[in-house]
Amino acid sequence: MTNQFSPYEQALALKELGFDEPCLGFYNHQGQLILMTQEDENSIQVYKNSYVKLGKQYAAPTYSQAFRFFREKYNIDSWVQPFTSKKSNGDLYLPDESYSYFIFKDGVWVADEVDFLEPEEAELACLKKLIQISTPTAFPKESKYFDFSKHVSNKGKFFVSADVCESLGLVGDFIQVRKNSSNPETHHRSFFLSNSYKWELKFDGDAMVLIPTKK
Repeated sequence: MTNQFSPYEQALALKELGFDEPCLGFYNHQGQLILMTQEDENSIQVYKNSYVKLGKQYAAPTYSQAFRFFREKYNIDSWVQPFTSKKSNGDLYLPDESYSYFIFKDGVWVADEVDFLEPEEAELACLKKLIQISTPTAFPKESKYFDFSKHVSNKGKFFVSADVCESLGLVGDFIQVRKNSSNPETHHRSFFLSNSYKWELKFDGDAMVLIPTKK
């Protein structure tokens, strides 16, 4: 039954997003899922985030509750389903046993992903994406930039080895990692080219090529 509940990390993120619905379980300060007990046949104990002002305990919503929360508060619709395909006659069929999720915000497609082997995997991936969409800081996206800081020129050592440069017939510092702390977009994220040569950037079919020429 525990696989019906959102994991600890996502329960915390949901609390930060404002989730405060009655739940049948909660996570204690050790991250353990505690299920509420039934007092009698007519009542069941529930837990809400607003019950505890201090301490690290968080309500554990089911996936169904979490998806409904995003639908009602953020107008984000999402669902998990078996991956489907179409036959030549237009009929739908299940080509394999994989699952996929779909997310729409304000009626517009936002994200989808396929090829999950289990529906629980797709549910968790979908929930993480919902949290990311609603609060990008909750699960930061991986930067699109590369970090070349380890290859910055130091004491005459360049990241293209001397023997390679010699075989190419180019000076040792013909290409280097850019250091410019005043510009975060380029600092340790880009390359600069030696002024020992002239450089031409051209398209060759579907490839972009860089041509060094002698001054």
